[in-house]
Amino acid sequence: MRHRFTLKIIGLLLVWLALGPTGGAWVWAKKSSEPQRLLEAADSCEKSLYASTEKMKYRHHWLKCIRLYEAVYKKFPKTDEAARALYRTGRLYTGIYNYSGLTKDLDEAIALYRELVEAYGQHRLADDAQYQIGRLFYKKKKDPGQAYVEFLKVDIKFPSGDMRPKARAMMDELALVLSRKTEQGDGKPGSSASHAMTRVKDIRHWSTPNYTRVVIDLERPVEYESHILKADPDLDKPRRLYVDLKNAYVSSDIESSITIEDGLLQRARAGQNDRDRVRVVAQYPQQVLQASRSGHAGSSRGWPPGAGSRPAAPGGGAPRPRP
Repeated sequence: MRHRFTLKIIGLLLVWLALGPTGGAWVWAKKSSEPQRLLEAADSCEKSLYASTEKMKYRHHWLKCIRLYEAVYKKFPKTDEAARALYRTGRLYTGIYNYSGLTKDLDEAIALYRELVEAYGQHRLADDAQYQIGRLFYKKKKDPGQAYVEFLKVDIKFPSGDMRPKARAMMDELALVLSRKTEQGDGKPGSSASHAMTRVKDIRHWSTPNYTRVVIDLERPVEYESHILKADPDLDKPRRLYVDLKNAYVSSDIESSITIEDGLLQRARAGQNDRDRVRVVAQYPQQVLQASRSGHAGSSRGWPPGAGSRPAAPGGGAPRPRP
């Protein structure tokens, strides 16, 4: 009898230690296990979906798994499972797109990956999500210029991420793609065909949460060539984009150098490169230079995408998405 009573006392003591005086430990255990349980249910759904080619033909099977993942990151947004659920939801929308061909599905996948990068930037899947954005722009949207920017964000924002080497390899591949686009430029002269020099009236920029735009104001259209220069650690120079404007000159009354410092671009400046050519340089942040010290080197001709020796309209500027 005494033995049974002792066992009851020990059992009650263990329960008290588990719960604590306020029961807080028990509450935390319930909270931490619920998102994990929901994630496992969603994973099971996804596994079943991918195991059946017949299921993958029908949209409602994809959406069923998506709703399960949504329950994780909407109910428990401040958990590790939320980031994982966001990543897998983006993967599912990419899968739907492969069957539907609907742009809205691809855009939703990109939006989900962006949400992961912005809301869970310290999570180990954040660089994976940023890499997937670049891959989708390259392989699915057929936009090598935007893809280059997205892969560059991996290099800048996640210097210790395991996706950085892959992103660099993709940047080198895209540099060749963009170079070929330059060589295939139409070469048609613009209205600057006359010998009159074109004045560069101003250089300006503005930023939004999604992109940065650098605008070069001109009197009239001119032909231009664009290039991306690799980082040069020996000269302490980061990766740079520059555009040469032909048959042009810089007005002395403009602000020829502007500071941007928005995460992707550090500054932009315009100067007289030679007697009839103006060079506008957009400088990337110093992190890119530091990245190059590990041995990566890449350069290309042809930015913006498809640009070569072709007309540039007055006031034109290429949008530069922010990281």
